[in-house]
Amino acid sequence: MADAEKIIVSETEELLFKVRQRRMAKKIHPRTLVITDRQIAIFSPEWFGYSVDSYGYGIIQDVHVEKKLRKSSIKMKTTLGEIIISGLPRDAGDKAIGAIRSKL
Repeated sequence: MADAEKIIVSETEELLFKVRQRRMAKKIHPRTLVITDRQIAIFSPEWFGYSVDSYGYGIIQDVHVEKKLRKSSIKMKTTLGEIIISGLPRDAGDKAIGAIRSKL
């Protein structure tokens, strides 16, 4: 399986935070959220390869976290619509939001 960090992060970027969905949220192909100083990227492995959705900080309007008993979800409102990443470890949501807000 391809490493999300090696594919997404360039030599000139600094990795701020990286988290992978819990297996209970997505059993076969859990997505990885990669936050750098230039972009927020969602790495999604697929049966024959992978896909990467990348968002610059300029299009983000609002970002917040929802915590549940054992997991958290991140919701980002952008000029393109709403992006939801669910099934993250409980503490990872706050850390991801902190990394994103430090660059907004």
